[in-house]
Amino acid sequence: MTDMRIDCHKCIYYYVTWNPGFPNGCRGMGFESRRYPINEVRHIMKGKDCLLFTERKRANRDSLKTSAIKT
Repeated sequence: MTDMRIDCHKCIYYYVTWNPGFPNGCRGMGFESRRYPINEVRHIMKGKDCLLFTERKRANRDSLKTSAIKT
């Protein structure tokens, strides 16, 4: 396992589905699940972390405020 803790909410592939039975989805792996995708991956991969995890880039809030003022 890696030192990094994987949080699906911070991954570019994670999404929330409209299906109440399977509310969590992973576009990278192509599935929907009741549990968070990382838990499904660890179960299937016998404890190994997801290799597709890619952290989302966060928008800089100061630049958003500045651009809103200019318009």
